[in-house]
Amino acid sequence: PVKTVGGWVLLSYIENDKLAVNNDNFILVGVVSIGLLMLFVIDLIYLRHFYIKLKYLSKQAEKANKSKTDFLSTMSHDIRTPMNAIVGLTVLTEKNIDNKDLVKEYNKKISLASNHLLTLINDILDISKVESGKIFLNPISFSIIELIDNLVNITEPMIKDKNIDFKLNLNDINHEYLFADKLRLNQIFMNILSNAIKYTEVSGSISVDLIEEETDNPNYVKLIYIVKDTGIGMSKEFMEKMYDPFIRETDSRINRIEGTGLGLAITKKMVDLMEGTIECESKEGVGTTFKISLDIKKDLEKNNKEVNDLSNDYSIIANMNILIAEDNDINYEIISEMLKSYNINTFRAIDGQECLDIIKKSRENEYDLIFMDIQMPKKNGLEVTKEIRLLDNWAKDIPIIAMTADAFSENINECLSVGMNGHIAKPIDINIVLNEIRKIKEGAK
Repeated sequence: PVKTVGGWVLLSYIENDKLAVNNDNFILVGVVSIGLLMLFVIDLIYLRHFYIKLKYLSKQAEKANKSKTDFLSTMSHDIRTPMNAIVGLTVLTEKNIDNKDLVKEYNKKISLASNHLLTLINDILDISKVESGKIFLNPISFSIIELIDNLVNITEPMIKDKNIDFKLNLNDINHEYLFADKLRLNQIFMNILSNAIKYTEVSGSISVDLIEEETDNPNYVKLIYIVKDTGIGMSKEFMEKMYDPFIRETDSRINRIEGTGLGLAITKKMVDLMEGTIECESKEGVGTTFKISLDIKKDLEKNNKEVNDLSNDYSIIANMNILIAEDNDINYEIISEMLKSYNINTFRAIDGQECLDIIKKSRENEYDLIFMDIQMPKKNGLEVTKEIRLLDNWAKDIPIIAMTADAFSENINECLSVGMNGHIAKPIDINIVLNEIRKIKEGAK
C-alpha cells in the first residue's frame, strides 16, 4: 500500500528467464581461485627466498662474531703476555736493585714489552677508526731519510736478537723533504717491516729497498717501498683473505708469534687512503715480498734550501725554561727528569687554568716553550691555547707543543688548528722531544 496516497498498491515483476542460473559465475570463481592460488605460491617462494637470505646473513653474523670473539680471546692473551712481563720484571728489578747489570737488562726487557703493548693498543684503536670511517690524513713536511733512519733504529734490536742479515738500499732519493701524512706513512712502512722480522726465522735475511721515481706531476714523486724476506711465507688460501681484519693464519709456527692479525688490514686501508697500491708475492717455506707504491707531494721549499744538520750535540737547548702543563704526577715526573738530564729547566702547571694564569703573570720571555697536555681539568689544552693566542702581550706567540695520548691524525690536526706549533704522542720518545725543542730554539734565532 502506498501510505501517502490512499487506494494505491505498488507492484514489481521479474521476467522468468532472468531467474535462470548463470554459469558465467563459476568461471569467475575459478579465475579468482586460480589467482589467489598463484599469489599464495608467489608469497611462499618470496618467503622462502627471504628465509634463505636471513639464514645466510645470520651465518655471516655468527661467523663475524666468532671471529671477533676469537680475536678478543687472542688479544686478551697477547695483552696479558707483555703486561705479565712488565709486572714480573718490575718485581725482579726491585729485588735486585743493587745489581746494576741485571737491572739494566730487566729495564731493556721492560722497554721492549712496553713497546709491544703499545703496538697492540694502537692496532686496536686504528682498526676501530678505520671501520667507522673516522680516520683522516694529516699532511706535514718531513724528511723521508729521517723517517727511514727512525724505522731502522726502532727495529734494530729485534733484527739483532734474531741474527737477521739486514740490508737497506736507498735508490735515487733526490728529494729528501716530502709533504704527506708522516704518521700513516711510517705506520705502513713499520707494519710491513715488523711482519717480515716476526715471520723470518733466526739467521734469515731481509732486504728493504726505497726507490724514488718520477711521476706525470712534477710536484710529486713516486715512492716504491719493497720488503723482501726469507721467512715462513703464506699459503695461497690465506693470501686471499690476508687483508681482512681479525684474521691470522692457523699455524703452530705463527701461533707462537705475538700479534693481533690487524697489521695488514690497517696497512691496506692506509695505502688505499693515500691512493697507493700494495702487491704481495709469497711462497710457503721460501719467503714473502711486499711492494708498496705511493705518489707523494714534494716539499719544494725545503728541498731547494740548505737545511741545518741536526747532530747529537744538544748544547744549544741547555738552560731553556719550559712550562709543562700536566695534571698527572707520574707523567710530569718522567718528562721533567728526562729534560733535566739535558740541563733544561722545567716548571709545572697542574691543570689548564693554572697554565693560563702562570702565562698571564709571567715576565717577558720567562718561558721559552710550553708542553701542553690536552685532557686536563678546569680547562683543556685546546681551550688554553686558544686563550693564550688571544693575549695582547709577548706570550701570545710563545711556542706550544701538544704532549698528549691523543695520537690520531685528526687529533694532531685539531691541535695545529688552534695555534699549537707541534704534536708529540705519549708515551714520549725523548729523541723526538729533544728534536722538537731544538727546532723551536733554532727557529727563535
